[in-house]
This record gives sequence, C-alpha cells and structure tokens, in this order.
Amino acid sequence: MSGYTPPPFLAAAPLPDFSTYLMPEAAFDNQIAALGIRMGWLKGQECPCTYSGSTPGAAKPQCLTCLGRGVYWSGYPLNILAGVTFMHTSSAPDEPGFHINDKMGPLRRAEPTITLVYAGANSETTVWENASMYDAYIEYDGASRLSSVIVSGTQEILPYQQGIVIESVTTYDPVNNVAIPVPSTEWTQYGAKVVLNPAVYPIGTPAIVAFTAMPVWVAYRSAGGEAHVRPFGGGGANLPKRFRCVALDAWTRASFDGEAPQGQPVPNANGTEGPIIPGIQLPSDYSWS
Repeated sequence: MSGYTPPPFLAAAPLPDFSTYLMPEAAFDNQIAALGIRMGWLKGQECPCTYSGSTPGAAKPQCLTCLGRGVYWSGYPLNILAGVTFMHTSSAPDEPGFHINDKMGPLRRAEPTITLVYAGANSETTVWENASMYDAYIEYDGASRLSSVIVSGTQEILPYQQGIVIESVTTYDPVNNVAIPVPSTEWTQYGAKVVLNPAVYPIGTPAIVAFTAMPVWVAYRSAGGEAHVRPFGGGGANLPKRFRCVALDAWTRASFDGEAPQGQPVPNANGTEGPIIPGIQLPSDYSWS
C-alpha cells in the first residue's frame, strides 16, 4: 500500500530462522542414530544392454550382467542406520491402509518405506546425497523365514543370498501324492546355490527350499517428492529422504511380468554362480564393521 510505514517493531528486526524450531534436522538424525536399524545400500545401475538392441529401452534377456532385468548392483554395500516403516495410503483417511479386493473384501496391507537421514556415524551422508530409484537396501538384522522353488539341474539359486540358513528341502511324490523331505545327505549348498543329488533326483525334479535370509528392499519411487531443503532464514535443513520399496524377489518377478529371464548363471566374486532370478551377493569376507 502506497505510503505505508511499518511499525517500528516490525521494521527493526528481520524474520527469525524458523527451521531450527519447526523442522530440526538434528532431531531426525539423532532419532535414527539411536533407534535406526543396520542396513547396507547398493546403488542401482542401469544396464547398457537396454539400448543395445533393436528396441531402445528394452533389456536383453540374454544379458549376463543384469540377466535381462535392465538394472544391476555391484560393489560393496555402504553401511547406514536407517528407518523402515510399513504404511499404505488410501483415499479414505479414516481407514488408512485398507482397500477392497473383489474376492476377499476389505484388506489391509502396507509397503516398506525407508527413511534416510543426512548425518550419521557411518555412510549416511553419502547415501542421502546419492540415493535414487532402483537402489537396493539389505536389512542386516531382519532375517526372515522364506521359501523358494529350485529345479534340479536348471534353477538352483535362491533369490535372497545374505545370511542364508537352510531349514529344509522338500520334494513331491506324484505316485503317493505326498510331500517328502529330502535328507540332508542328498542336497548340497554352495553359497546361494542348492544342488540335489542327481543320482537320486534327476534333472527337472522340483523341490521347495525353506530357509532364513536377510531381506533386500528395492526402491521404486520416492515418498513425498525430492529431499526437503527448508528455505527458512539464511540456511536450510537437510531433512530425511524417504523411498517406497518392494521386496527384491517380488520386484524382480514383477519386472518380468511373471516370466524369469533367459540369461544363464554366471560366476561371481565369491565363487558361486549368479542367480537366474537375480539377487545380490555379499563378499564372503564382508562384515558390518
């Protein structure tokens, strides 16, 4: 307004920096440092095979680097402390996480969301600055019970390959229509590979392997857009980044629309074979420290 003169108490002092009060960066960092879980971060790499064929952007099923997936991970994971929460948003705010299934009715589900802080005692800053889509996160202390199908002589690789402890191997007797445990003397584990005795179980024999392993999450989109840098006052607050994730095996299968890639297993650094439905191998001498 022309001719307006602000009162002296407004003209004398600039606006304060509200960021330290409204969005204190250190509060997030300290909370994750005290309560976060141990994770390993691997950067997702786009494979050049996606632009080496007749269809630009389509991965080659025969590629021995990404095994037809279009994305691969390599190198040692960087250790971080991060937050993992499971949540689902819906259009009805009074019923978070619920949706209607055409066969089951009301269902409640959630997806993992990984929270990355800017500062920490490990590699948190590096990961915060470089995290993006299709990065992988290994949950070191989240060993879970899993199961996977192997086929003697063809598909013998487990999809999760960190901290594997095999509990049982079971095959099926089609004559008597019963499940039969495979004796431990009739199967051998080589890293993430489980091999049935071919003298007893011929090529093509399917079996179920029950095992525990560390889960691996793949980031498929950011939550809430880009990282928040608050423009209050003369500085900013490097607030956490958040990514929606999906389990590695589910993401891999979804990216193939239910079809496994056609690439062949390839040797990796620690002497076992790489998976047909690919996972991530940790070096045999790797540890958190």
